[in-house]
Amino acid sequence: MFGQANVAIYGVAIEVETGRSSAAIDRAKAITVSAIPSTNRRAQHLLDLARGHMRQRDFDAALTCLRMSETQSTETVVFNPLARQTIGEMIEARRRPPALLLDLATRARVIA
Repeated sequence: MFGQANVAIYGVAIEVETGRSSAAIDRAKAITVSAIPSTNRRAQHLLDLARGHMRQRDFDAALTCLRMSETQSTETVVFNPLARQTIGEMIEARRRPPALLLDLATRARVIA
């Protein structure tokens, strides 16, 4: 249960939480998401990666990761406060948020 993939996933999460988004993104490149057995862990990893991309102001990559996270586990995006916060921050950071982001925000109940 605590194999190399899980250690790598936690490494990405730690990098994001400690403000080293660039390092998190680099670490994530070595992870094959489809090899993570748990859909919830895949979704959480993609959420962490989205947060890293957002902090690097790569909103397109962040949105892609959030949408991938949602496909793995809708609940992770809808009920996770960090996911909802990330979506809200992405909306605030964009003068004209893309329709895909607004749709995701609606599904996550960030906006009505």
